[in-house]
Amino acid sequence: MDYEKSNILCLVFLQVIKNEFGIKASQDDIARFKRALKSYESVGEFLLKSGWQADNPDCATEEYLTENRICRWIGEAFVYFSILEWEEGSDETWEEP
Repeated sequence: MDYEKSNILCLVFLQVIKNEFGIKASQDDIARFKRALKSYESVGEFLLKSGWQADNPDCATEEYLTENRICRWIGEAFVYFSILEWEEGSDETWEEP
């Protein structure tokens, strides 16, 4: 189902983003979120595939990643919010909530 065509799903999606990542956004931001959110099956998969551990060895624990809202468990997925992907193609820069 296309998120942009379903107002209800958009609203639920935006509420989840607000609750989990502390980001207040509008329906206009849905495409940016689709680009910025990456889903992994586990913390280990995230660390391996993203290169996070190599780039940030002191910040590579599940506790650090979730407390700082870099990643969140949503259902059974470990979801990463990429600030770089969020900012790509936009005049806006990231402001921590």
